[in-house]
Amino acid sequence: MKKYLTMFSSHLKSALVYRADAWLTAAFSLFTVLAFYFLWSLLIPDGGTLHGFTLPEMMTYTLLCQMFAPVAQSSEAMWVFSDEIRSGKFSKYMYTPVSPLGAFTACSLGKTLPQAASTVVCCLVWGLLLGGIMSPVSVTGILTALPVLLVSLAFIVLLNYLLSCLAFRFTDLTGVILIRGTLISFFSGALAPLEVLFGSSPTWSPLYYLADYPAMCIMGKAPVPPLTAVLVIGGYTLALALISGKISSSSRRLYEGVGA
Repeated sequence: MKKYLTMFSSHLKSALVYRADAWLTAAFSLFTVLAFYFLWSLLIPDGGTLHGFTLPEMMTYTLLCQMFAPVAQSSEAMWVFSDEIRSGKFSKYMYTPVSPLGAFTACSLGKTLPQAASTVVCCLVWGLLLGGIMSPVSVTGILTALPVLLVSLAFIVLLNYLLSCLAFRFTDLTGVILIRGTLISFFSGALAPLEVLFGSSPTWSPLYYLADYPAMCIMGKAPVPPLTAVLVIGGYTLALALISGKISSSSRRLYEGVGA
């Protein structure tokens, strides 16, 4: 465990070197929130609702999803890992007692947490500044959503790892990574509540628990209990963990087969 903590610390320090970029990216979340404000203002009449959402509720939902975005959209570790496979740097895992999955997890957390933390801080500031057009949230709702968010973090790390392993078979994952980001944005509810897009909550989908469900849970509008949500996303995460573990243990054979 100590070696992975050391790797996490190394990637964290690397990310903090460019902390100005993280803060600037987080600050621009305000423009996204304002853009959605003008959109929802056109679609929701004064004092009216859109699929059960008032304008303040829709704005609160949008701001909450902005907080979750850095985790759901994190892809830096995918670029690093796929590049290691292509460039031959992956061979370091062949002669060191380090699991590729463990190294990928440490890299993901180290590179994602600074961006996530700065985005949360900026969104909290925007929430205070725009309080007049937001609906209130409760501390209880936040604490209730926290376990779902933690399991969702594990899910997205494992999903990213599996997609990165496609580099064993394909030379360029640019298209895969970009398509992944688009699909997650849409089907996680980061762009708009899935209730608005589809008319109901797709509680069977793991992507639903990356943004839509936590936001709805914090707002007190979640369609299923938190325990059910944890079990659903936890089941998907366990399945990905089993597949990822098998691939990680077979990485030597897969790596030697690259280019064959």
